[in-house]
Amino acid sequence: MMRQLVVHTSGYSSSCGLSLRGSCATLTDVQVLENAIRQVLRPSCRQFWVDCRQLEALSYQGQRAFLWADNQARAVGVTLYWCGLPANLLTQLNESGLALLLHLLPAISYQGPAELLA
Repeated sequence: MMRQLVVHTSGYSSSCGLSLRGSCATLTDVQVLENAIRQVLRPSCRQFWVDCRQLEALSYQGQRAFLWADNQARAVGVTLYWCGLPANLLTQLNESGLALLLHLLPAISYQGPAELLA
């Protein structure tokens, strides 16, 4: 059984971010992610970092939520970085073509709020 998505948020000064844990597979999970993005994203966040190391699954709806989040960030002039996606999810994003549209980085490249890594 997949774990429901849990999102930890942090936003201050020019560094904002989320940490995704569990699965982004249901409409409820997508709503949780979208609400977290709405809560934290603002133009003063020059960079928005998403720690995905503990993300377990990503459905088609979850992929659409990733694209929506990226578009929301671009609309306010913010670059959104998805860091540390597990290999199986990277493969999934490559197969769907979404990897070409998102800023995907390894976990070591994460430069967002440190408290999200706990």
